[in-house]
Amino acid sequence: MPDNADVEMKRLAWACRRGMLELDLLLQHFLQTEYAGLSADDKARFCALLDQPDPVLQQYFNGDKRSENEDQQKLIERIRYCLGNNSR
Repeated sequence: MPDNADVEMKRLAWACRRGMLELDLLLQHFLQTEYAGLSADDKARFCALLDQPDPVLQQYFNGDKRSENEDQQKLIERIRYCLGNNSR
């Protein structure tokens, strides 16, 4: 029987699959390389981000829109730069 961490990672990997390839690649990479090192609060913020529609996420990651929550915005910036410099 798989442990809870494996089930959670599989659930998150599925949630990272998006309709937009750019988001899919960015979120999957962040999940694989950075997620394990996040605090519990940032893990919850990441899960909340995954509930956002693709157009909103695209605006966040392109820098066209900022989250009203400063802690959420810090996580968005961390995700934006996890592949190197993902700025425009």
